Amino acid sequence: MAHKLVKYRLTELGEIPTYIKNGGKYFVNDDSQPSPQDCIMIGISKDNVDISEAISEITSKINLQSYLSDCAKNYNWIDMDFESNSSLPFDAETHATILWNQLTTFNGE
Repeated sequence: MAHKLVKYRLTELGEIPTYIKNGGKYFVNDDSQPSPQDCIMIGISKDNVDISEAISEITSKINLQSYLSDCAKNYNWIDMDFESNSSLPFDAETHATILWNQLTTFNGE
């Protein structure tokens, strides 16, 4: 794949790294780093760029789903049903499918 799915942080200046095309998804706080780098996010890289500064690459939909499921448990993530204005259990499979489909669309698959 030319575009990759990565975990990343903002730069020291609080900007989205230049290798990210579409990001800012699924924030997870990380107090081991000072602000503005105290949050880990998921994003899709630009086409064929160096992602060596990213925290890690997520290489499969299964790995993405597992990561989201773990985050949902550890951070009490929920989904909202806006029609009924109620919260629902976070559906990691659905969220992984949506994000993985965006990645495959960017890659023209």
